[in-house]
Amino acid sequence: MIGDNPLSDIQGAQNAEIDQVYYNPLNTESEVNPTYRIRHLSELIKIL
Repeated sequence: MIGDNPLSDIQGAQNAEIDQVYYNPLNTESEVNPTYRIRHLSELIKIL
């Protein structure tokens, strides 16, 4: 799951037990602990 919302996207993916990529271009604080964090979409290439 690739998402920019820590609650609905990342937490939802964690609840479904799938890997998560948290797209956070502003590098805002969040209490979630995703599988991956990225600030630029170009970083997805390294993950995929």
